[in-house]
Amino acid sequence: NIVANALSLSEVQSLSYRDRMLSTLPLHHVLEFVGGLIAPLIAGATITYLNAINSREILRALRDTRTTALLTVPRLLRVLYDRVERLAFSNESEVVAALAHLRLVVSGGAALSAELAEIYERLGISICQGYGLSEATSVIAVGVPDRIKAGSVGQVLPGQEVQIVDPDRHGVGEILARGANITSGYYGRPELSEQILRNGWLHTGDLGYVDRDGYLFLTGRKKDLIVTGAGKNVYSQEIESLYGGLPQVAELGVVGAYSLRTEGEEVHGVVVLEREREDAETLRQEICRISRSLPSYHRLHHLHVRTRPLPQGVGGALDRPALLAELKRDEVAAVGPLAGLPLWEQAIYRHIGRIAGLDADEVAAHADASLDTLFDSLMAKEFVASLDARLGIGLDVLNRGGETLCSLLARLESDLQNVVEWEEDGAAYWSQILQAADDPVGYDAAGKALQGPLFGIGSPLFRRYFDFVVSGLDYLPEDRPYLIAANHASDLDGACVLMAVRSRVERFNIAAAHDYFAGTDFHSWFLRTFANAIPFGCYGDFAASLVSARRLIGVRRPLLIFPEGTGSQNGQLRPFGNGVGLLAHELEMPVVPLHIAGVRQTPPRGIRKTERRPLRLLFGAALEPELFQGSNGTTNSYEVYRDIAVALRRRVEDLGRKNI
Repeated sequence: NIVANALSLSEVQSLSYRDRMLSTLPLHHVLEFVGGLIAPLIAGATITYLNAINSREILRALRDTRTTALLTVPRLLRVLYDRVERLAFSNESEVVAALAHLRLVVSGGAALSAELAEIYERLGISICQGYGLSEATSVIAVGVPDRIKAGSVGQVLPGQEVQIVDPDRHGVGEILARGANITSGYYGRPELSEQILRNGWLHTGDLGYVDRDGYLFLTGRKKDLIVTGAGKNVYSQEIESLYGGLPQVAELGVVGAYSLRTEGEEVHGVVVLEREREDAETLRQEICRISRSLPSYHRLHHLHVRTRPLPQGVGGALDRPALLAELKRDEVAAVGPLAGLPLWEQAIYRHIGRIAGLDADEVAAHADASLDTLFDSLMAKEFVASLDARLGIGLDVLNRGGETLCSLLARLESDLQNVVEWEEDGAAYWSQILQAADDPVGYDAAGKALQGPLFGIGSPLFRRYFDFVVSGLDYLPEDRPYLIAANHASDLDGACVLMAVRSRVERFNIAAAHDYFAGTDFHSWFLRTFANAIPFGCYGDFAASLVSARRLIGVRRPLLIFPEGTGSQNGQLRPFGNGVGLLAHELEMPVVPLHIAGVRQTPPRGIRKTERRPLRLLFGAALEPELFQGSNGTTNSYEVYRDIAVALRRRVEDLGRKNI
């Protein structure tokens, strides 16, 4: 099934080894598995995966990788456009750079609105709609660039057949599909397989028609199914059972209604009170309580309260089409996704959105995902610090693997429920932290005196073992404070750099992971005294470390940073952490890139172990942080930090190609 679907899809939407595809959907989603993994592999295309799926990271990846192909869902297209719109006025060139290379954008999983399609057309991007089911392995029909027909999900893929049964006078009927991609049945469910698969045809339960040009159009469905903007399939009866037993409720009906905001259907719950004057607020509180225990796609997004009975069909069953029509006709006031939550929960979503540079709605949409989806490590530190400052909550609150926002709020509800707003003074958090470190530390004559004998003995031994070559020392500033950012090859890196720059500095400081200081008091004293090491820990300790570092840095008193964190095991550069960008941006200091080569290398064949091992240090031109200030259309400081870190990594990588 998978091979058949991937090959037929590749015939229609051809990729090549020149294409660069960005993955935005989970690989357990069959659409992503076939269209976003197997099809690109067949073509030899490049696929980029993100650490976090949100509009900030998607836009950055589109720009940095010059993405040419994107397979996604309407919901992500909407949040991506919202971010594009927010950045367009501040930096149109950044937006253009992010979207300029896109030649193929495919939307699936849920219906694409005409309004969203037109928005992207104005940006110069034509979106191809697709249609399929898991039972069809993925894709049944899909649009093709330059042959898109408005409102259509495209033409049926080669090797597949589609049939419209029991059409009405407009040609609309149930869509049946047949082909090598169709499943042979449901595992362990022969009765369901016989119901859905008859005479070789898959009865999709979807309604539609095929026009004279062979384009397939969807008009509705026979199934009792709600499809969200994220492509999640939700059954109305399942939602009704999850909210069963609500107090003072005589009836509960659930339907899906299309929303331009989410580019999919949202879950609407209609409750009929037992008596007209029942307390609706108590009911809403109970619904909020249940909602917080459920995944976001299983929650009631909107709540309608009334006293008249729900419409019934044949046999007394709920007539869902009639109920949906009533909602549209009556325009009953509904509670939106955020407004339906307690005030404290709305406030925390807005607070998190400010830190992460996301809309509150986007934060709510990721409530069931790992917090890593919303925060990088620096953002998490700021968030935890705000909890500690406002509520006195311990700084280890996020030290849990796989923590989600939902689980965090459930644990902290008793502390958070009295907070209806978070003070925002507009100043960057880390900038405020560093303002407390304006007083520099004086010259450490005692430490310098202790280091002298150690390096007097160690330096000749070091140079006897290594063929030590240093280049680019002229790039080290003599008249202003600066940082050095180096790749991390081994535990000897700090000593190597100190040996290289010792004659050019008054004091040399090293940022070291807090783990290095674990052990005896003597070990910690030795690192601080002889290596001028500054421990960088988590959360509150991290802020204190920043202050310590700021006070130690000065003219001819640089700070060495290893932005990779831990050393690379294979010599390939790891991603650079945003901390180096934070220091450069907030301290307004240049950063000198450095590449270290040879520490981990074993002697080549033919060279005796007694011969000195090659060790090369190559410094490069300093990166000036003001190049990034106010020039990239960012919405918060963290994006500037990230851009600086990415630029530094590229410079160190370029030095590595020369440092052979």
